[in-house]
Amino acid sequence: MLTRKGILPAGLLLDVGTGTGEFLDALKNYTDKVVGIDIQDYRTLKTFKFKEVDVENYKGAKPDIVIYKQVFHLVENPFNICTKYPNAIIILMQMPTDDIEGDFSAMEDPSANRVRFNRLGYTTEIHSVVLKFQIPPQRYEQMILGGYTTTFAKMPMCERRAYWNRIKDTYDSVYRDRLEILIATPASHL
Repeated sequence: MLTRKGILPAGLLLDVGTGTGEFLDALKNYTDKVVGIDIQDYRTLKTFKFKEVDVENYKGAKPDIVIYKQVFHLVENPFNICTKYPNAIIILMQMPTDDIEGDFSAMEDPSANRVRFNRLGYTTEIHSVVLKFQIPPQRYEQMILGGYTTTFAKMPMCERRAYWNRIKDTYDSVYRDRLEILIATPASHL
């Protein structure tokens, strides 16, 4: 979707909260260069440059695009990115609010984040999508049992194991993620 609309410009894409790396690996062919960062190395794929650092302390090359896939609410001062990289397109990929349990819904709400970005001078748009990408069964089992995603990290190990046992015979190697995508474009790109 992002590439079809021409939203991913040439340049450096910084993926904040890379996690297992499946998503960044799928995007690496759509822009010039990708770098993943996370506070720990959870990667099951090592096919791209990675730094073990949080976004506040990232000191690498200035990105042209910054993507947060379901981690924007976990960053201590998430809107500091606008000052740190004023010319970067910011893309938030968030679970739809009706899929979120607990206290995350206010932080993940794309409409609330849209208002904040608009106040900072960004043009914004929101899209609802289902992302699909290949994850072999062995790697998906590792993601579930290792608690590598926000959903699985909240589950006790016995529930993770029960979940995997329930789906392993029907899992078709296609991972589906229903997301709302907020794209914030700075005035310098208009």
